[in-house]
Amino acid sequence: MILGIDTHNLRSGGGKNYIIEILNNADSDHFYFKEIHIWGNEKILDRINENENIVKHYEKYLKSNNANSILSYFYRIYWHIFLLKKNIRKNNCDLVFFPGSYNLSGINNYVCINLN
Repeated sequence: MILGIDTHNLRSGGGKNYIIEILNNADSDHFYFKEIHIWGNEKILDRINENENIVKHYEKYLKSNNANSILSYFYRIYWHIFLLKKNIRKNNCDLVFFPGSYNLSGINNYVCINLN
C-alpha cells in the first residue's frame, strides 16, 4: 500500500511536529506502507529524516515565504483543490492522510485528523 500525506495547511505547532515526529520515529523494518509520499514546504520536509520508504515532494505552491499572507493562503488552497489529486494519481497512492483535518480535493480514500 502507498500512502500520501498532504501537509499544505500545517504551518507551525502541534500538527507540524506531530507529522515530523511520526515519520522520524517510524521503523522502516516494520513499515506497513510500501512507500510514503509527503507533499509540503521546506520547513516541514527538511526536518524529516531521509528514509528509503519516504518520498518528499517540495511544492512551489506550498513554499513558506510569508505563510500568513493572503497570497500564500490562496496558493495553498489552489494546490490542495486542483493539484493534489493529480499528484496522488501520478504516484499511485492508495490512501491519503490529511493531518490538517480537512479534504477539499475530491479524493475518496482518505483519513483526516484534528489535532486541536
